[in-house]
Amino acid sequence: MARKQQQKRALRVLYRDCAGIDIGASVHWVAIDPALDAQPTRSFGVNTIRWRIG
Repeated sequence: MARKQQQKRALRVLYRDCAGIDIGASVHWVAIDPALDAQPTRSFGVNTIRWRIG
């Protein structure tokens, strides 16, 4: 059975000078407007070992 092709829609920009941040368990991703930087998306590793309980 073939899947229906979903139409992609762009999100509306509310605050152009703000970054989008995705906080994950092993990596954090940050994205800014591509017009502001040559590398608009970056990732940062996290160190959660010291925060674990048990």
